Amino acid sequence: MLLGDKIKKITALDTLYWSIGLLAFSIPLYKKIIPFFVIFFIICWAFYFIKQRKQIQFDFNIIRIFSILFFAIYALSMLVTTDIQKGKFDLEVKLSLLIFPLLLSLIGKRFWSKKHFQNIQLLYVLAAIIITTTCFGIAFYRSFTIFFTKDFFTYTYLSYVQHPTYLAMYVNLSITIVLLKLIELWHNSKLIKRVGLCLLLFYLMLFVFLLNSKAGILVMFLNVLGIIFVFTVFKKKIWFVLLLLGAMMLSSVMVVKMVPFVGNRFVDMISSLKNIKNISPNTENDSEQRILIWKYSSDIISNHWLTGVGAGDVSKNLNEEYVKNGFHHGIEKNLNCHNQFVQTFVATGISGFIVLILLVCSILILAIKRKSILGLSFFIIVTVTMLTESILEVQAGTVFFGFFIAFLFSSNSD
Repeated sequence: MLLGDKIKKITALDTLYWSIGLLAFSIPLYKKIIPFFVIFFIICWAFYFIKQRKQIQFDFNIIRIFSILFFAIYALSMLVTTDIQKGKFDLEVKLSLLIFPLLLSLIGKRFWSKKHFQNIQLLYVLAAIIITTTCFGIAFYRSFTIFFTKDFFTYTYLSYVQHPTYLAMYVNLSITIVLLKLIELWHNSKLIKRVGLCLLLFYLMLFVFLLNSKAGILVMFLNVLGIIFVFTVFKKKIWFVLLLLGAMMLSSVMVVKMVPFVGNRFVDMISSLKNIKNISPNTENDSEQRILIWKYSSDIISNHWLTGVGAGDVSKNLNEEYVKNGFHHGIEKNLNCHNQFVQTFVATGISGFIVLILLVCSILILAIKRKSILGLSFFIIVTVTMLTESILEVQAGTVFFGFFIAFLFSSNSD
C-alpha cells in the first residue's frame, strides 16, 4: 500500500512538471493550441494539490500578489462598463494573470528543482527553434511556388502564425536562455557544443532582425546590453563582454548591409518623432499612428482618470475619438492604445495604472534581489514591449506574461 501511494505521488508530481513544460513549449507555437495545454495544466495541478495538500507551503511573492490584484481591478471595472459582453471577453483574455500566479503559488516552495527548471526553459527554446524554422520554411516555399521576393523573409510575411512583435518577444527570451547556457558551459564543454550554441544564438538574433519589429530589435539590443552590464559590474567577465559586443556589432552591420529595410524602419521612426507636432490624421506611418493614438487616449484619460471607462468600453471610447479627429486608420483597424500603461489607464483609471506600474517594478526589484539575469531580461522584454503594444489585451501577451512572472520568480527558480 505504501509503495502504491509513493507511485501515485510520483505520478502526480511528474505529470504536473510535464504539464508546465508542455505549456511553456506551446507558448511560442500556435495560439489556438495553448488553451488545451492550460486546461491540461489545471487538471494536473488539481490532482497534485489534492494529493499533496498537507505538505504544501504557499509561495506567494509581491509579483504574484500584484498580478492577482491587477486582474481584480479589471474585474471591478465591469461596474462602470456599459458593454458587458466585451468586458467579459477582456476578463477571459486576462485570466492567465490570475490562474498562473495563483496556482503556482499553491504548489509549494519546494516544488522546483534546478533540473526541472532548466528542462522547462529548454522546452521553451525548442519551441522557439521549431516556430522560427517553420516560418523560414514557409518563406522559402512561397518564394519557390509563387515568386521570389525578399518580402517573404520579413515582418508579417515571415511571422506567418503570430504578430511580429509578439514573436520577437518570445524569441528574445529564448536568446537570453541560450546566452546564459553558453556562459554556463563555456569552460566545461566541448568546442562543438560551444560553436553550436553560438550559431543558435546568431540564428535567433538574425530572426529578430528579419522580423523587422522596431520594438523587438530595440528589446534585443537593450536585453543584451543589460546582460553585458550585469557581467561587467557583478561578474567581472571582461572576455565575455568583449566577445558579445563584437558579435553584436558584426551581426548588426551584416544585417543592415544585407537587409537595408531594417534600418529604414528606424529612420522612419526618428523622422516621426521630429515631426510630432504636425502629424496628419491620414498618415500611413505606423509610428506616427501610435503617437496620434496616445494623444487621443490622453483626452479620454483626462475625462475618466479616476475610474476609467471600464474594460469593455475602451474600444468604443477610442473609436469616438478617432471619428472626432478624422483618424480613419484607427476606425478601420479598430486600433487599441498600443501602449499597455495607457490602455490600462483608459480602462481602469488611476488604480489600475498604479498597480501595473507596481507589478512591473516588482519584477525588477525581485530580479535584482535574487541576482536573476533571466528575471532582469524578462523585465526588459516585457516593459519595452508594453511601451509600444498593449500586450495584456490579447492571449499571445497575457499567457506569456502570466506564465513567466509565475514561473521565473518561484522561490527556488534562482
